[in-house]
Amino acid sequence: MKKLKRVLLKSTAPRKGFTLIEVVLALSILLIVGHVMLRGQRQFLADAQRPIPAVQWYLMLHELENPAHGFTVVKSKERSIALKAANGKLYLLVWAPKTDRHIKLIGPGGGRIFLMNQVKTFSYQYDQQLLQITNDAGEAFKARLLLPRVTG
Repeated sequence: MKKLKRVLLKSTAPRKGFTLIEVVLALSILLIVGHVMLRGQRQFLADAQRPIPAVQWYLMLHELENPAHGFTVVKSKERSIALKAANGKLYLLVWAPKTDRHIKLIGPGGGRIFLMNQVKTFSYQYDQQLLQITNDAGEAFKARLLLPRVTG
């Protein structure tokens, strides 16, 4: 009877460490959680670097209609719009479908501002001042430019 009490007391005594199975289980859970977090972070960073077409569209309109520039439409062609700034300098809004498919604003000194990328179609109706763009994803954007036209 005394031996049985000793065995029972030994087995119910508080443990001082973890078993090997508990350690392996805890490490495997930590590795799985870490893997999921890293994959999510990579996807988040990749999404943050991808341009959002709607944001590019509104930023382009803001740049063109900015009162500080004072752009007026001089003339338009199939793939470009000639703009005259308030200071008298000429700028060109250009779409190059065969090379880079970007819409860019080219300044008088040759400087370029890339306004929108991945543009599939571009059209401007001079009489209605209607700018229409479709991107590679099939999203269509349309706006009337609030720019005065040069008459005469």
